Amino acid sequence: MRHPLITKVKDNILRHELLNPYDERPVVVGVSGGADSVALLHTLQKLGYSVIAAHCNYGLRDAESDGDEAYVRDLCSHKDIALEVLKADVAARMSHDGSSMEMACRDIRYEWFETLRCRYDAQAVAVAHHMDDKAETVMLNLLRGTGIRGLASMKWRREPGIIRPLLNLSRDEIKDFLTEEGIGWREDSSNAINDVKRNKLRNIILPRLYEEFTDAKANICATSQHIDEYSGFISDVCSKKREEYVAADGSVDLLKLADAEPYAPLLLWEWFGPQGMTRDMADKIMAFRGNSGSRYGSWHIDHGILQVMTPCDCSDAGHIIATDNLDEMPFEMEIITDRHHFHPQRDASVAYFDADILAGNPRWTLRGWREGDRVRPFGLKGTKLVSDIFANKKMGRGDKQSARILLRDDTIIWIPGIVTCAEYVVTPTTARILRLTVK
Repeated sequence: MRHPLITKVKDNILRHELLNPYDERPVVVGVSGGADSVALLHTLQKLGYSVIAAHCNYGLRDAESDGDEAYVRDLCSHKDIALEVLKADVAARMSHDGSSMEMACRDIRYEWFETLRCRYDAQAVAVAHHMDDKAETVMLNLLRGTGIRGLASMKWRREPGIIRPLLNLSRDEIKDFLTEEGIGWREDSSNAINDVKRNKLRNIILPRLYEEFTDAKANICATSQHIDEYSGFISDVCSKKREEYVAADGSVDLLKLADAEPYAPLLLWEWFGPQGMTRDMADKIMAFRGNSGSRYGSWHIDHGILQVMTPCDCSDAGHIIATDNLDEMPFEMEIITDRHHFHPQRDASVAYFDADILAGNPRWTLRGWREGDRVRPFGLKGTKLVSDIFANKKMGRGDKQSARILLRDDTIIWIPGIVTCAEYVVTPTTARILRLTVK
């Protein structure tokens, strides 16, 4: 007799159209070795899907990390499941991006998942987020301060190709299921250390809350689902408004927008948030809409018109700058030799490279993007289409046309304002660092 949890997951897949049970293409499953991901792998196999396990070894917990990998290898061997393993260089990613360890691991993981999805032509990548994860994320976003997107976090499906079939199951349900099925799992000891906010919320604050309000977990998740539905409605309205106010080149007449729309900052944030505009930035843009020359991230105001800043004055996508001297490019250059004074900014208009990138008298080219352009993201052996990166960021036609690509010889190293590629990355042993900033 089929276990009720397996039936529940099957219903989730059908109700939310996560997978096609008649599609013979495989499903990539992210498997850390923890209870939730092991349960997901086991359940999808029981439901008859062809699964490929994907395990990312970050090497952050020494022998314990290797133990997780060994467990996943044994599990997949026992269940006759294909396995892909990535040895991730988290330190290099953190150093280059200036990101936290958590964000570096997340970015590496999802970029690799997308590569596997394309390599195997998989239906989707299944990840094991569950009800507890969703409640924690909603509460953490609320406490930090967030908008609708943060409160509607963790959807059943996330583009490109990420699905969450366990989203209405609790952590306790999942562990009880594995125990009844006679399947073990690994425990991540770092989850018990309350030195990060998520762990404090998970281990101390939320358990006390659930003691007082027994339905709180389910209610938080249900409310988040309702907000997600409202978010979809608002997004549709904003898309129609975008067609009315945002020109083909991505510019906006702020004076016209302010006269007609009482929620103008919200519209700007909705339109340009995926490109890095914060709500505070949108508020300031509208407040100082008459100030020509004001700059806000990748945008500036010119006589009441909000314009996207580009690395060169020409908005023609065919305009090309080619030179043997990087100084002739529209970037500010700085060589950093003292690592104690190296504090990388999380700013897409700034990029950091190992200064060895200057060696060998390379040819530098700055041009618009072309169909077929590919870049090599961090943590991946392969490359990714620039057009896919644009699609993931929901960039409009004007944004794509204004994008510029910097090449060292024939290799793309930076798309200013959008993404830095995994070429000449800064590592803990890099002696000289080149910083480029869009002028």
